[in-house]
Amino acid sequence: MRGDTRLRDFAPMIVEIGVLLIGASMLSLPGRTFAATQGDSELFDAGKVRAAFLSQAAGARPAGMGEAFTAVSNDASAVSWNPGGLGQLTSPSAVMVYDVMGDDIGMAYLAGAMKLGSGVFGLGLTAVTYGELVQRDDAGAKVGTESPLDIAVAGAYTMENPWGPKGWSGIALEVVYENAGGPLFCASLGTILRVVGKWSVGVAALHLGPAVKGFSPPATMKGGLLYDVTEGLDVALDASYGIMDRSMAGTLGIEYSPLHAMVLRIGYKRDLTDQGLKGLTGLAAGLGFRWRSFGLDYAFQPFGDLATSHRIGLVYGRNASPQ
Repeated sequence: MRGDTRLRDFAPMIVEIGVLLIGASMLSLPGRTFAATQGDSELFDAGKVRAAFLSQAAGARPAGMGEAFTAVSNDASAVSWNPGGLGQLTSPSAVMVYDVMGDDIGMAYLAGAMKLGSGVFGLGLTAVTYGELVQRDDAGAKVGTESPLDIAVAGAYTMENPWGPKGWSGIALEVVYENAGGPLFCASLGTILRVVGKWSVGVAALHLGPAVKGFSPPATMKGGLLYDVTEGLDVALDASYGIMDRSMAGTLGIEYSPLHAMVLRIGYKRDLTDQGLKGLTGLAAGLGFRWRSFGLDYAFQPFGDLATSHRIGLVYGRNASPQ
C-alpha cells in the first residue's frame, strides 16, 4: 500500500517530465519535423538559428557554476534559466549583470521577480552591443558607422504545483529584436520539484518558437539535479540538448559558502559535440560576497580562442545566498 501511494505521488511528475522530453524528441527528428509553412515562415526550422545570444549564461552566479543551474534557479535569473524556479522566491529578487566579452562586445542582463497573487511574476531584459561597426559601399569606401544593438525581453509567471511532491511550474514569453533581423517570438517552460530528501530536479524547454524566413530561436532542452549536501554547500548536475543544432553538453557545478558573507563557485561544462574551439574551454569559476540582502558576484568563463567572459553582477534578495 505504501509503495502504491509513493508511485501515485510521483506519477504527475513523471508525466510532466515525459511530456517535455517527448516534445523535444519530436522537434529533434531529422529534417524539418513539425514544419507548418505559412508564407515564408516555418515552425522549428532546424537549418538556421537567430538570437544565439539567448544561449549565453544570464547572470554571474550561474556562469560561475559552469551553467549547472536548471535545478537551482532560486533568484530572479530563473526567468531565463528555468521559469519554474521563480516559485522558490519568498521575497523580491533582482539581478543586474554586465558581461565583458572582448572585441567591443558586451552583454547586459537585468531581471526582477516578486510574488503576485498566488504565484511569482518575473521580468528579464537582455541587451547585446557590438561596438562601432564601419559601413562601406560596394566599392569598399567608408560611408558611415553604426552601433548594432540586440534586445530580448521576457515575462514569466510561476505557480506551485497542486499535486505530488512540492514543486513549481512556470512559463516565460520572450520578444527578441535583432538589429539585422527584426522581431522574433519564443517561449520557455520549466518546472522544479523537491523529490527525495535533499534532492531537487529541474526540467526546462527554453526559447521555443516559430522560424521566420528560415531562422529559428535557439531552442534548448535542459534537465538538472541539485543535491543540498549541507548548509552552504550545493552540488548541481545539468544536461542540455540544442534542438536546432543537435548539440549536447553535460555540466557539474558546485557552490560553497565558507563564510556567511562569501560564496565560492566552480563548474565544468563538457560539450559532447565539437564546437571547433581551441584553448581553454569548459572550466568556470566564480566568487560572491553578501551583505544582508545585497550581493556582488563575479564569474570567469573562457571560450577557447573565441573569447573570455568576465561577468560582474549585483544581486538583491534573500534567495541570493545558497539555499
